[in-house]
Amino acid sequence: LVTPANGKFSIDLPLDKMVTAIARFDGKTAQFVLDGARVTVDFSTEETPVYAQGKGATDALTAFQKWNADYRQRYPKSSTDEERKAMMDEYRDKMKEVAAANENVVGLMAVKSVRPLLEPAEMREFVATLSPVIQEEESIVDMLKVIAAQEATAVGKMFTDFEIPQTDGSVVKLSDFVGKGKYILADFWASWCGPCRR
Repeated sequence: LVTPANGKFSIDLPLDKMVTAIARFDGKTAQFVLDGARVTVDFSTEETPVYAQGKGATDALTAFQKWNADYRQRYPKSSTDEERKAMMDEYRDKMKEVAAANENVVGLMAVKSVRPLLEPAEMREFVATLSPVIQEEESIVDMLKVIAAQEATAVGKMFTDFEIPQTDGSVVKLSDFVGKGKYILADFWASWCGPCRR
């Protein structure tokens, strides 16, 4: 919390281009990137939302936010299936473009925004084209693990065999039952779950 002097203030923040910060004043907010570049926020404007001005990543963030605001304004006006598909294609292409152009939180935001629009294999291939900075971000690494699990368990894929120790000391494998010409229902439950036990 800082108190402006003559309507202005200056503050030094830790650097992390993969993080955004929010400045709040008089009920208004502005978001910016902690990449070390000087940022200016004019809270006296009537503009809503307030956009931060600066260099580098903050300018990219502001452009990203403005594009998204414009897109949200235009999307409801698309009424036919063709128009909606064209709008979704435009959104997907823009997010891919932004992700490829920004090795910072803006690129990260774009990757996460495009995720629901791509099939798992397509998403994995897309992330492989991005900078190592984005690829190695923890949330992207976790997302790729989820994608790998989705691909491994997709319809038509061979099941992953597993073993379960029995109370008599023997071990039963899923492969002991699957592939014998009958449907198999595997019901997973927890011993601590009352409804499961019932």
